Amino acid sequence: MLERLVDIAATQMGIDRVEIRRRNMIPKEAYPYQTPVMMRYDSGDPKGCLAKATDVADWTGFPARKAQSARQGKLRGIGMSTYVEACGLAPSRIAGQLGARGGLYESATVRVHPTGQVTVLIGTHNHGQGHETTFAQIVGEKLGVPFENIDIVFGDTDKVQFGMGTYGSRSLVVGGPALAKASDKVIAKGKKIAAHLLEASEQDITFERGTFSVIGTDRKKTLADIALAAYVPHDYPLETLEPGLEEQAYYDPNNFSFPGGAHVAEVEIDPETGIVQLVNYTAVDDVGTVINPMIVEGQLHGGIVQGIGQALCESCVYDSASGQLLSGSFMDYCMPRADNMPRMTVSTHSTPSAHTPMGVKGCGEVGTIGSPAAVTNAVVDALSHYGVSHIDMPTTPNNIWCLIRKGALPQEAK
Repeated sequence: MLERLVDIAATQMGIDRVEIRRRNMIPKEAYPYQTPVMMRYDSGDPKGCLAKATDVADWTGFPARKAQSARQGKLRGIGMSTYVEACGLAPSRIAGQLGARGGLYESATVRVHPTGQVTVLIGTHNHGQGHETTFAQIVGEKLGVPFENIDIVFGDTDKVQFGMGTYGSRSLVVGGPALAKASDKVIAKGKKIAAHLLEASEQDITFERGTFSVIGTDRKKTLADIALAAYVPHDYPLETLEPGLEEQAYYDPNNFSFPGGAHVAEVEIDPETGIVQLVNYTAVDDVGTVINPMIVEGQLHGGIVQGIGQALCESCVYDSASGQLLSGSFMDYCMPRADNMPRMTVSTHSTPSAHTPMGVKGCGEVGTIGSPAAVTNAVVDALSHYGVSHIDMPTTPNNIWCLIRKGALPQEAK
């Protein structure tokens, strides 16, 4: 609704659609920015995302492409959307103020086995987003353990301590810091054990790339050495430390995270059938620190396609007389498929979050936030010379064909 209103305002006031958005964006130097509705945006660069998106999409070159389509009897339109989203669901204090009856923290346990193998038990859950890779990266970087030596156990309530699950782009934003905190606790205990084994002060022990060392000497112990000593405590400070090498941590953030970005969609419509072809899609998103670029790109692709489906075709259809659902199976329910998609250009223009330990903001939903409005704005732009100023989603061929027939002739021919 907001992005449709922005386009309508731009048209009525005679302002370029990019310019009206630029004028109303928060400057990068104004962050952190206190909103009038409780939330405080910690970081962002919306103008940078907008500039990059319009440049990559060749916004200024659109008139030439539109003319080329017209020569082929097609209607071409371009649309955009800019957004900011509240992600990283937590913090518990705000959730309580809003009426939630539970906490929104996350938990993690890091267990180093006597062999040096690591098992992670985390309250959030993987639904195909690649969390097992990202979480293993965090632990591997913290503890200096090879990727293949790390096992991730997700929120199985038979095995895992209490956790709050996966939704609201919270897994890395809330679960990641819990995992990092637990890893830091392992390192802290490891330093105490290393100090005893190496006959040094704990303050003289450093840890880097899986090895505990005494500053200024060649004396050192690997993480596996420390773990073995912890589980076979023949030479171990039992008076001050419990055996074993396993630590648990909880993390409850003090604010939401606020990813944002700019999306540009370009469509071509056949006026004889109303069929929409998405010919180009560009997305530039600020998701904070990127842990794994391939996983972020994959989540952006998936989210964008979901939003495109909402804009173009996905709808529950009921019989007007009986109320019977007519689109109750995937044989009848229309979804976008690979051959409906152009080659999407997705990239990040990220500013690290100022309050999450790793600077992450979340990326699971940004594709679905930006794409429906961008595609719908592009469809309306393509139909604008028929006098069309709005169309409801989904913009199906039948809906578009009816609007074209209603307009009968382009505005310039009337």
